[in-house]
Amino acid sequence: MLINELMNLGSKTALVTGGAGYLGSQICDALLELDAKVISVSRGKSRSFIEKSAENNEFISLKHDLSSKDGVDSCLKEVCSLSEDIDILINNFYTFPKEFSFFLQDWCDYEEAFSTSLISPLYLTKKILKMMIEKEKGGSIINIASMYGKISPDFSIYGNREMKGKIGVGIDYCVSKASLIQITKYVASIGGKYGIRCNSISPGPFSKPGTFKGKKWFEKKLKEKTMLNRIGNNDELKGSIALLASDLSTYITGEDISVDGGWTAW
Repeated sequence: MLINELMNLGSKTALVTGGAGYLGSQICDALLELDAKVISVSRGKSRSFIEKSAENNEFISLKHDLSSKDGVDSCLKEVCSLSEDIDILINNFYTFPKEFSFFLQDWCDYEEAFSTSLISPLYLTKKILKMMIEKEKGGSIINIASMYGKISPDFSIYGNREMKGKIGVGIDYCVSKASLIQITKYVASIGGKYGIRCNSISPGPFSKPGTFKGKKWFEKKLKEKTMLNRIGNNDELKGSIALLASDLSTYITGEDISVDGGWTAW
């Protein structure tokens, strides 16, 4: 088959959690550009997505809170009413905790963080994997992990503020992203004989607009940690999504792809 034929997702339906977010928007755009039908699930709907939904009947934006079993079950019920098949699942949903500091987080913070960032995608993956197996059509599951699932934070980047918790990386984020990478391998080992692939992507610094307002020192330190000496652009996650979602990667499973400008390769 030709490359453009392998890339085309015209007959596929993708479910993207956290699709209205900064990275989620890139993910949905990539899938739509490859002609997939996209069902995006988030806590809210951004204006750009409402407009896109009106323009493109292959894009459906749903509002669900996926931080609980009831929320995921409710979401799946609506998704199944809209599409008989889910060919691609992308787990991107994540809610940052109120506190980043290891010393300020308490039991309730751990419970809230892990229910959203770990238990929710694990439960959703189990449900979708079972559906894929029953349909006997194969499929692709992609977990959005992070470079911080593989390395520890360098707190000097954040001005050594780990005690204050105002800026930085919480341990819940690192632990949940590391777990997603292991879940990826586990699910890949189950799904392989059914033609279902499971891979993960570990983005590096993809900072939202406004992140560095009044914090140019922070931007400089982040850039210096990457081999390319820059922050990721808002369309540089698309390539890895296109690869793993499409038939370009039919012999790739259980892998994690770093998209971090070389940060973890030093």
